[in-house]
Amino acid sequence: MSAPGLSNLGARFTRVLVVVGLLALGSVNQQGAALSAVGLVGVALSWLATHPHRPRVWAVTTALVAMLTALAPSLMLVPWASAGVALLVYLQLHRARTGSGPADDRVALVLALLMLLYAGASRRSPVVGLALLTFVLLAPGALATLELRATEQRAGDAPSALGRRGLLGLAAASTLLTAAFFLLLPRIDAELLASSQGDAEMSGFEGADVNLGDLAGLQGSEELILRVRVSDEHNEPLYGPFYLRGLALDWFDGVRWASSRTATQRELVEPYDFGLRPLPPGVLRQEVHLEPTVSAPLFATPTITRLFSDDRVRVDELNGRRFDDSPRRRRYTAWFDPRLGDGAIQSPTASEGRFALQLPSDLDPRVAALAAQIIGDATTPEAKARRLTRHLRDTYAYQDIPAEGEAGQGLVSFLFDTRRGHCEYFATALAVMLRAVDVRAVVVIGFYGGEWNDVGGHINVRRSDAHAWVEAELSPGRWSLLDATPAGGMSPGDQSLLNALSDTATAWWSRWVLDYDLTSQIEGGRALANLFAPSGDAAPGAAAPGLAAATPILVGLGALVLAIGARGAFYGAARGPRRVIGPEERAWREGLALAEGRGHHPPPALPPVEAAEWIFARVGEPARPLLTLAWLHHEACFGPTPPPEGAKRAKLALRALLLLPRAVPPTS
Repeated sequence: MSAPGLSNLGARFTRVLVVVGLLALGSVNQQGAALSAVGLVGVALSWLATHPHRPRVWAVTTALVAMLTALAPSLMLVPWASAGVALLVYLQLHRARTGSGPADDRVALVLALLMLLYAGASRRSPVVGLALLTFVLLAPGALATLELRATEQRAGDAPSALGRRGLLGLAAASTLLTAAFFLLLPRIDAELLASSQGDAEMSGFEGADVNLGDLAGLQGSEELILRVRVSDEHNEPLYGPFYLRGLALDWFDGVRWASSRTATQRELVEPYDFGLRPLPPGVLRQEVHLEPTVSAPLFATPTITRLFSDDRVRVDELNGRRFDDSPRRRRYTAWFDPRLGDGAIQSPTASEGRFALQLPSDLDPRVAALAAQIIGDATTPEAKARRLTRHLRDTYAYQDIPAEGEAGQGLVSFLFDTRRGHCEYFATALAVMLRAVDVRAVVVIGFYGGEWNDVGGHINVRRSDAHAWVEAELSPGRWSLLDATPAGGMSPGDQSLLNALSDTATAWWSRWVLDYDLTSQIEGGRALANLFAPSGDAAPGAAAPGLAAATPILVGLGALVLAIGARGAFYGAARGPRRVIGPEERAWREGLALAEGRGHHPPPALPPVEAAEWIFARVGEPARPLLTLAWLHHEACFGPTPPPEGAKRAKLALRALLLLPRAVPPTS
């Protein structure tokens, strides 16, 4: 491939990646779409323009735009992120308008990468994932061809002998090397990349309270909140559905539920052994990928025996778990034993709470009378709870979206007038009537159901899956889950095959690329070591510790060897292929070295034949074998065909040259 071919190929790769970066930026939000459209039109016009550009004018304009971009956020005109994205688009336009060489194309690649990183941190979608994958595949080849072109320009525009096959090999080596460094370089938690644009402000979750009617406003929202994969000790996924507990609320004023336990907290700490400790039989594992939510609690099944998270988690006396830092994407793992039932939902200290029996001071007396009527002759808390739950399920209707005039209705209106409502009305009615008959109860806010992804083996939980239920103390220290909402109002769903494939690809990209961190590196090394672990009596999930520790070292050595090989291939290709030296030329070099070793030094600028004649003129007949070697070399290099028996004749001449006498030093 000629030098212009390499230059054009690198430029074409660069233009494709510039377009990919702008398209990914346009998928973030409406502002990004507008900037992306401007950028696409601008770079297209710049690439199609044939008239000469004026770099000075563009340079001055760029300086002014950069200055205004820096001042705009300080003057509170636009947010910092918006100003930065606008500057990226303008700089890309500037490069497309004024760029004319490999250095400008490399800058364009960096700008495209920054756009992709911003899009990946702001929004997780198949479009962004496909754009990043395209960049990973094409960028190494683009950088390789641009660097080769720059090397050729420095060498006087000599043609490159790399060829298409060599270029593909170099691009493949660069891609593998990039992947190796991606897997091995230490990671830090980049909280700044967790864009607030992805935060989900969900009523009942952004604070420690929820109003009646709040959860009904979440119906119809398809915003993804979390993915959860529940598996058994054999790592087989379980369909569910599962209750994912969030916060427990114990104070009710007639309209609003709140938690009285936020001031009394203890820090939850669980050391993580990276899976080396096997799961006990019957224990289930839940892996949760939580999207950014404002002050989000830790969502998990009600009964947890172990918990691991990279983040600090605090637990109140009602077992409400919250993360202790700013909102961002999180990944955590919890274990629970379904054989414990629902009697281990809360710690015994929660039963001593003074608000578990609290009732509003202005509660309509008809509520307590209705509760007493429903329980009849039941005397135990369990019997009372069973009758109240069955009554609400059988005689009241579930309603997704409130009818006109019913939004925000009170508890009394739900019980005696409309007799229909969302899940928090059923939970509130059950909790209040349980308290009215002296049974301790709290309302719990979380999720139930979700969409089952058969391809990925996980459950997608969206805002519309928000749910409320009750936890009640049915015997001393034993708190049980009660759900009075009719079953038809909370059925789980399944994803179509196309949506499941798209969601699985997005989840994989988020897990192993966007959220790849130090924990992922250690888990990956352990998984790789498990492939070579002995299969004898080792416990499930256990790895060979020595091999697990050595795996990153082995992979690092492999990456180093690959880097050296890629460097040699790159610079070898830049210098061109190594010329093969024939036997005639090798014999000539040995003969000339022998002559110089004996004191015969022809002028350095002389070609081989002239150099041999120069020595022959001074030495005479003993130097004739050197003259023969020079002519054999000349015929081999410039003749139409190699000299007959050239190797044999050269060998004989070189042997005869051993009789060459030493030069006589000049007399003074």
